[in-house]
Amino acid sequence: REVIETEGQRGAASKFSGAGGISGTYEYLALTEKLVAARTFGCWCECCWDCVCAGGMDSTCPSPAVGCGRPMCEWVVQELHQIDARTVQKTRTTAQAAGKKFAEKLRPGDWVVAQAREGGRGRGAGDRYWIGQGADAGDGSCIIKEFTHGGGKLEQTTFTKGDTALAVKWFDRHAADP
Repeated sequence: REVIETEGQRGAASKFSGAGGISGTYEYLALTEKLVAARTFGCWCECCWDCVCAGGMDSTCPSPAVGCGRPMCEWVVQELHQIDARTVQKTRTTAQAAGKKFAEKLRPGDWVVAQAREGGRGRGAGDRYWIGQGADAGDGSCIIKEFTHGGGKLEQTTFTKGDTALAVKWFDRHAADP
């Protein structure tokens, strides 16, 4: 995702998260400071024009505009989130707490699914999921190590303070499967 910088109060720059799916979206329309409407196809028929320009386009605007004959011109409203150190830390702390609860419940043999957030372009980039099975870390649990006092490296993976390393057997698609 890209980061959008705007002028905030007292001239300080604020950062906001980028709009998702930007490469597959044709039109954007700023609704408020933090709301953006986006659509895959453009249409400026009289109905769409009236909806947008008459001040009627907001998060409750009918989509597509009433009377528009192109149903693929649906507006999707996205919220941009402000990014600052406090927000990043709160998000990380919340995710680590949820991950810690998950790690404590995971037992050898339990199935897991994880989204692989790989970089890339084009259709389906970043939309891959991995399936795995909890493995015994040697003490009957799947927890290999908890990084409570600081970060570190385990094999080729970097961990930060608060992270938990788990033993998981990841499965791969069989070569004969198209």
